[in-house]
Amino acid sequence: MLDDEKRAWVERVLGYHLDASGQHFAQDVAAAQKAWQAACASALAQLRGLRAAIASAEDPEGPQAIVQLEEIMDALSPVLGTRQEVEGLERYLATDAIVEDAENPNGFGTPVSIRDRLLPVLHTLRQAMPQD
Repeated sequence: MLDDEKRAWVERVLGYHLDASGQHFAQDVAAAQKAWQAACASALAQLRGLRAAIASAEDPEGPQAIVQLEEIMDALSPVLGTRQEVEGLERYLATDAIVEDAENPNGFGTPVSIRDRLLPVLHTLRQAMPQD
């Protein structure tokens, strides 16, 4: 539970009103987690679609491309429990060349939008989580 001094600081500095139980804070985190899970599921569905298209093409470079897509998919955990996990995933998505390659138009007709879809949701989730 937040004491009066901490609650006053949050209201003064962040402009966010907390009730004495901190319940608003917990609701914000839960809502942000739910939004993350929906965005993550959507991105994973796109990546699975691209993976299936690559597998059916029987291209000699297909297995390596599939491994790279699976690396991205493995990084997209539907549950992010700490601010550090969120920040790490934000950095990965923003800077990884394989993520960028996966988003480039492909010859399979399978659009993939990872960063535009996930980074804003991750930002909201990070803002809702407590500082560690």
